[in-house]
Amino acid sequence: MFAVISSAAPTFLSYINYVIPVVAYFTGVLLLGEAIEWHSLAAMILIILGIGLTRKRVAD
Repeated sequence: MFAVISSAAPTFLSYINYVIPVVAYFTGVLLLGEAIEWHSLAAMILIILGIGLTRKRVAD
């Protein structure tokens, strides 16, 4: 974990907290047969877009 922090910064490691719901949702769909709902997919897209926006580097 310290190697990841030193190479990618602590904020990158904190993104795992945002990815857990996405993985849990698809695990429930695949293993438990839960229904895929549009508002859940929309929420996951917002999560992924948020991660993408915060990881985008500004050109100098």
